[in-house]
Amino acid sequence: MKTARVRTVGGVPRIEVDGKPTRARLFWGGASASPVPIGAEREITFSFVAPLTTQTGTIHFRFGRELGKVGVRGVRIVEAGSGRVVLGAEPAWKVWPPTEESHVEFGAGGFVAHVVAPPPGKEWPDFHVFHEHQLKLTKGKIYQVSLSAEATPARSLTVALYQPGTSYTFLAGPSVQFESQVKLAAGVGVNIVSFEVALPWPAPGEPLDFQASDVACERVLAANPKALLLPRIGVYPPPHWLKSHPDDVMRWDDGDHGGGMASAASVAYQRDGAEHLSALVTHLEATFGERMIGYHPTGQNTGEWFWMDSWTGALPGYTACDRTAWDAWRAAQKLPPAPVPTPAERKAKTPSPTVVDFHRFLSETIADAALVMASAVRKASKGKKLSLLFYGYGFEFAPMPSGPANSGHYALHKLLTSPAVDIICGPFSYFERSIGGVGPVMSAAESVLAAGKLWLNEDDTRTYLAKERTFPGWDSGADTLEGTLGVLRRNLAQNACRNHATWWMDLPGTGWFDDPKLWEEIRRFAAWDDYFLAHPTPFKPEIALVLDETAAYQLSPNATQNAPLSATRKALGLVGAPYGQYLLTDVLAGTCPAKVLVVLTTSQRIALERRANGKVLVFVDEKGVTTEALRAACRAAKVHLYTQTDAVVFANEPLIAVHAVKDGPVTVTPRHGGKPVTLTLKKGETAWLL
Repeated sequence: MKTARVRTVGGVPRIEVDGKPTRARLFWGGASASPVPIGAEREITFSFVAPLTTQTGTIHFRFGRELGKVGVRGVRIVEAGSGRVVLGAEPAWKVWPPTEESHVEFGAGGFVAHVVAPPPGKEWPDFHVFHEHQLKLTKGKIYQVSLSAEATPARSLTVALYQPGTSYTFLAGPSVQFESQVKLAAGVGVNIVSFEVALPWPAPGEPLDFQASDVACERVLAANPKALLLPRIGVYPPPHWLKSHPDDVMRWDDGDHGGGMASAASVAYQRDGAEHLSALVTHLEATFGERMIGYHPTGQNTGEWFWMDSWTGALPGYTACDRTAWDAWRAAQKLPPAPVPTPAERKAKTPSPTVVDFHRFLSETIADAALVMASAVRKASKGKKLSLLFYGYGFEFAPMPSGPANSGHYALHKLLTSPAVDIICGPFSYFERSIGGVGPVMSAAESVLAAGKLWLNEDDTRTYLAKERTFPGWDSGADTLEGTLGVLRRNLAQNACRNHATWWMDLPGTGWFDDPKLWEEIRRFAAWDDYFLAHPTPFKPEIALVLDETAAYQLSPNATQNAPLSATRKALGLVGAPYGQYLLTDVLAGTCPAKVLVVLTTSQRIALERRANGKVLVFVDEKGVTTEALRAACRAAKVHLYTQTDAVVFANEPLIAVHAVKDGPVTVTPRHGGKPVTLTLKKGETAWLL
């Protein structure tokens, strides 16, 4: 592979690999151990081939969140053939976290762990028992693991071996399902694979060690030699860096530093993070360049470039480097000096002008930090590979307890004008993603495409194969194969009609997509993806949902009051016609084709009314809006409604798709003189009309 970039053809951005259009359909996964159900005492055994040579391997045991006790005995690891005992009768166990809440009794060649709830107001810790970092493994050798375990009450036990480092590299565990999913994806023509790769960030004087990153790439290529690799790289400084840069470690309004997270405003973090990211990309290009299609640097909360813990109500911005960056930002804006607003000022019902400015500073600062990393990718790959970033969840964050602007996701315009990024990503909304939901998108996706970039929907919706209930969005998804297929079809159709990219995500790495039936559905739909590649068809919805980024800076930190703004997507999703999502700047520039503009809270109402040019305007404030009111506005504007009753419709003809929100008949009328078709659907079913 020489190049992989996004290019606009026929008004539609698309991925081209060496000039050849390529479906923007990916699998995202990672090697991880599947939980093992335990109750009465049982034997657990598994074997593995060591992916690397190590002198410091470790085995971990995690117990979930069910209160009770777990007993583990007789843990042994033996090298096949030689019989060498890697872990024998007197293991050196340790506990994390080492607090009085972590009750573990050791003895008789094993341990008993008591799972207790954390103190009120405290988050669940990553409670686990692990072996001293001294297990010796040789790359390519086969090892056999055996132990016995029991639990009261019954639960799942997770057993996994790791190589410690800046981040821990997974080595082995029972029922690893990553490779089988890579193979299933390849079988239906999905060869782009995204996965996590550790970022080497050694202490001064220590060498760079790329062994863990190489292992991650080799694991994918062993399962699919034709795979195109798109690693996700977390740009997080290790403890030694944080210790030596105390003024760059995040602090929130309560003075807490949260255990260690570099502020995105830190010049030192941006410089050093970009340096180590560049070194990794340069290495991967030299080692796997023909298979590398791009790179996805991540940072801050869950890697998605919004301020850490802002979703919890915590207010970022109280680190020394934040104050320095704030002073510099105000000077650049030709604003007089001002202190960082106090927590009380930021929690006020009506934000002051200084708080509004600080909200803008938070967004522009984190956008700039993300772009520093994207620029490092662009330079290290010599401008020849894709550069991706999470960002721009402007329609999702209205209900944040601290106010949406504290997320930092309201400077999407910076990414849209930057040559450093090709693809902007975000999950399908955590609201309305389940069976019968409207499947909203988080961002101004149509503005992203209008800027010549791709919007990618991360489809991390829980499938019926999910075993866990502790991940983000665990309470939404599907519990049956039938329900999973209905949601999958809905999301497939939306991506195709709106020209969006996607990856199907095995979020915890435990086999969410390890079923040929799911991939057969993806194979069936590939004909539509291929059609739109061969016949680029811009998505020109007659309805637009419009976001004014600057208005978000002025919203108060009232989740209940702001939530209706985010819920507008549900009301629109049931109207009976597709809608697009735009930034207000595109609407004011006259590049939005819609007849009906549904505008979230804005200070530019007069400017919009002057430029309406016959468009119907619906202004939405904290009171929200109903589907009935929106449908009436659409009829007034002569918008074609595919259905006259509540249903989720995606259309970019000749493709029309309907997702049922209730049981019963749905009558669909094609746009260009086609005969009405009445479908009898169950809630959660998705029908494709050709």
